[in-house]
Amino acid sequence: GQFLRGFATPKLPQTAALSIHGDRLMLKPSAFIFLLVSFCSLADDIGYVYEGDLNGDGVSDTIASGPHDQFGSAGGPFVILLSQANGTFIDKIVYLHPSAISLEHHVSGNLLWGYARHGGATGTLFSISLDGQFKTEEITINAGVSYSDLALSISNAIFNEKFRLILKKVDSYKPPDYGWARG
Repeated sequence: GQFLRGFATPKLPQTAALSIHGDRLMLKPSAFIFLLVSFCSLADDIGYVYEGDLNGDGVSDTIASGPHDQFGSAGGPFVILLSQANGTFIDKIVYLHPSAISLEHHVSGNLLWGYARHGGATGTLFSISLDGQFKTEEITINAGVSYSDLALSISNAIFNEKFRLILKKVDSYKPPDYGWARG
């Protein structure tokens, strides 16, 4: 299908955080520290919440993280709660990293995008339909030792400021009451 519909795949720019040396992409120390702090910020009693209209029906929906003890550097469980006009909701538990969630607004139905890292430079990029069916499409990306231009271009296109959801970090967080299970 049209897995990356609506996203442009830009050329990889030279940035303050990244530099290109021959065929290798180098992460500068300041960027490494930022990523380390970002991934290590999943400490005890911290949770993440997003509230807003995810599926375009005009009713506020929620994404809420699960228990902090189920999180690691690759993320953890979240529940998507799509609110219905009658006061009920449709829910789905997914595994996400709070810094790798984007929302694509599309006329045929909005998609939630996420990335789940498996270890090293390998992970799964996936989209979830927000029509209540939660149809999922996914692709495994192996960026390799030097992180390929393609993998970085896909990541930059999907998780840029225009599409990325900013989740609210909540201290002393109590997750929703669900039958959370480790992935």
